[in-house]
Amino acid sequence: MTSRERVLTASAGGRPDRVPVCLSFFQIDPRAPRPREWTWHNQVEQAEAMLRLGADALLHVVAPYSPPPDVEQRVWRERREDEPRPIIVKEYRTPRGTLQAAVRETEDWQHGLDIPLFSDLAVSRATKWWVNGEQDLDALSYLLRPPTSEQRAAFREQCQAVRREAHRLGVAVEGVGPLGGVMAGDAAAWLMGFENLMLAMVERPQLVTDLLGVIHRWQMALVELLAESEVDIIKHRAWYESADHWSPALYRQMLAPLVREEVVLTHQAGKLFSYIMTTGVMPLLPQIAGSGIDILWGVDPVQGRADLRRIKTEVGARVSLWGGVNGAVTVGRGTREEIRAAVEEACRVLGAGGGYVLTPVDSIFEDCPWENVLALVEAAREFGRYS
Repeated sequence: MTSRERVLTASAGGRPDRVPVCLSFFQIDPRAPRPREWTWHNQVEQAEAMLRLGADALLHVVAPYSPPPDVEQRVWRERREDEPRPIIVKEYRTPRGTLQAAVRETEDWQHGLDIPLFSDLAVSRATKWWVNGEQDLDALSYLLRPPTSEQRAAFREQCQAVRREAHRLGVAVEGVGPLGGVMAGDAAAWLMGFENLMLAMVERPQLVTDLLGVIHRWQMALVELLAESEVDIIKHRAWYESADHWSPALYRQMLAPLVREEVVLTHQAGKLFSYIMTTGVMPLLPQIAGSGIDILWGVDPVQGRADLRRIKTEVGARVSLWGGVNGAVTVGRGTREEIRAAVEEACRVLGAGGGYVLTPVDSIFEDCPWENVLALVEAAREFGRYS
């Protein structure tokens, strides 16, 4: 089997020739030197390196986004008497109103004189959020516009180039949104702030519903664009849609219908739908089992506290499972024997009957010893078979 055939067979619930092993790498501080073993400079070189290593690989295409050209952006730095650090302020002026956010400029702020519309770094540094009430949604809906015809044409060319490389390498292609996946709850958390969003779910549920609606309409345009392209899998990022932030009842009411619409559109195009949730997944298993998704990405028994047996029993008959081994603790800090034991357990439990891809969750980080990566791949070769 090619890597593409192996990954897609397992992702559709089947039993390929062996359990696929897909590795992702993440550098926490992009300003720091890269590990010398990370020899690649782009995703094609990384895929080639993974295949040489004996692992599997994916290539990615990213749906485009940029603010409409008639939206004015202003950003500045100011000093405030009540703040020990400089404050960066940014605003988007649209024909339907102005959005403004502000953050404390700490030493580890990585965006320079800017505040991205969606940013994990802004979460703990914000003094003002983009969305504070219904009055901000008109401006937001203008800002989150579908791709233009020019952007769509450029994206199609990008997809064709990536597909040619994927065909040469024999790997699958994954389509994602501008922030690593299409999304709903993640964007809402970035726009409002986590505490504000969770309070609004109870105190101002209509605001949350309307905010999710604005985001969803934009995201559906991106899903449609990805569905029309030559991708095999469309990925939805739901790190902040888990039960860490949403009760099962509110998830079922507010998020589940949006996810199902994305799944339907994806399936109509003959693609697989991948759903990233690495923590807080256990209370949402009934919703996930009935959502129609094809892949639950991020089953983590350590930091995510995922019960492998329960997940396999309750959703494994309907959903392919990616993960099974923790990346930061088990692979990043574990001994060779601990890595080997974790891989054996994951393959034995999650691989039962098929529908499993071994993936360190969330990633392999730059401080992970390379011999631990090799130990993971070797263990996957030893135990990576379906029972």
